[in-house]
Amino acid sequence: MNIVVSYKSIGINTFNVFVINLEDKLIKYWHEGYQLWESPVKGFLLNSNDFLILSKDGINVIALGEKDGRVIKDQEGFDRYIHSLGSINYIKIEKTNHLLFACQFYNDRQVCLQHQYVTQDGQTNFDDIFKIKVHEITLRELLLLQSIYACKTQSEIEMLVRAQPDPKIFFKVFLELNFQNMVAYLAFDSRSIKALLGKENEQFFDQKYPLFYKNKDGLSSIDVALLNN
Repeated sequence: MNIVVSYKSIGINTFNVFVINLEDKLIKYWHEGYQLWESPVKGFLLNSNDFLILSKDGINVIALGEKDGRVIKDQEGFDRYIHSLGSINYIKIEKTNHLLFACQFYNDRQVCLQHQYVTQDGQTNFDDIFKIKVHEITLRELLLLQSIYACKTQSEIEMLVRAQPDPKIFFKVFLELNFQNMVAYLAFDSRSIKALLGKENEQFFDQKYPLFYKNKDGLSSIDVALLNN
């Protein structure tokens, strides 16, 4: 059994939505979005397990469950694909970990895997295990990804990887790639991975955000590389 709690925070200007397990008293999901303290806001939990946030900026929809993604219409009538918070449960290391969806702006969306514990004096603390930054895909990046899938041989893929002036695209995490980066998809090709992880690309490795973590199939990029090489 779960309970949903939402509130607005003064000072840091956020609106927080928590899903808490009543049996173990641990957080399952924590969604933190920007919201001015002075601006009115209301939240509603629907029977569909969607949480609606109403403010002067419009309606924000959060899918709190673990169901598959689906298409909804935005305020301009365009189709938007919405992912549920529980759709990335597979990145958890322990069942007691929870997911913090922080800084939910399109240019700075982050998901943090956290560990919750109680100190000796009874205070609840949270430790970050790792963070993943989710990027908004550009048209050029989309065309490049389509080109990689159109390649017929590993040599063509390697040539395309090496031809990129900025290999950072291969280290970005996109929702369109099932919350993964291209390293996870190219891990089967040792030549492409060797080109991407060479010393010349160290400037693109962000220590705050790991390149390797569990994918939807329960494996990491390292596991895929070991299985195929």
